[in-house]
Amino acid sequence: MKPYRPSGKVPSASYLKILLGAIVGGSAIGGFTHLVSQLFYLIVLFPLGMGLAGICVVAMIVTGGKVRNPVVAGLTGLLTGFSIYGSMHYFDYLKIQNTVISDIKKDAEFKDADPTQLFDEILKSRTGSTGFVGFVKDSAKRGVTIGRGGANLGETGTWIYWLIELGIIQALIVYTAVNGAKDPFCESSNDWYKSAENVGNVDASTASNFLELVSSDRFAEAGAFVKSDPETITPDSLAVTKQVSPSDPQADIFLKISKIKVDKEGKPDLKEIITGLVSATDYQGFQSAVKTLPIAEVSGNDQ
Repeated sequence: MKPYRPSGKVPSASYLKILLGAIVGGSAIGGFTHLVSQLFYLIVLFPLGMGLAGICVVAMIVTGGKVRNPVVAGLTGLLTGFSIYGSMHYFDYLKIQNTVISDIKKDAEFKDADPTQLFDEILKSRTGSTGFVGFVKDSAKRGVTIGRGGANLGETGTWIYWLIELGIIQALIVYTAVNGAKDPFCESSNDWYKSAENVGNVDASTASNFLELVSSDRFAEAGAFVKSDPETITPDSLAVTKQVSPSDPQADIFLKISKIKVDKEGKPDLKEIITGLVSATDYQGFQSAVKTLPIAEVSGNDQ
């Protein structure tokens, strides 16, 4: 089989969509998290939730934008993660700012003062910075308290805590984005390959013979070891799936071979061992063998 490698292409029209999708999608998630956090905030679970929501955003960006470049996809994931976490804190900033400004306007002592400027002066006196940066620094100085009446992490602990939360979000999103860009894409059809379809299974006793034939590109012979409708699925047997082009019948077939493991509950668990592209002609011989050639006949030919 020919190894599949993403082309690294990104349509020029997709870059603006990537930028807007990451910022707008990330800001929406961050804004929603800010609203919920006014009621309660669960450590670990909220970053996981933000990360999972971010996965949905980057999946749509990568798939919809036909991004086949893992580096671009990874950067898209990073931007989305920063948008999520940054916007959550930015909405916190706006809420505190509006509350303080409202209190300043009600105070007769400051009736002639510019409330926004005065708010910035307060931040600058505490942190040396104004605006959002000053707010973040001040929040870190005040420290994050874990739980109601729990311990305050202090300034250094708060920065570390925020980095951990951001790291969780980024790890989930970037991993998904990079792997999404590596999914098989049919360049002749200019679209992603269709979803995987089951071809069949190979018994554990003949798995090594099957893999050897596949590695030697002897697909018509290898197909004879595949049972399209096995009666039972046993540990260490192989599962074979295919993905085909959405519109080009002459395009290569994406073939995946996985080893089947069975967990403690008896459920099958697949571990990918070989993937690659097979020409339409070779796959036709492979598929025909799955349906017609008896294993005993092929085994006899190999002896």
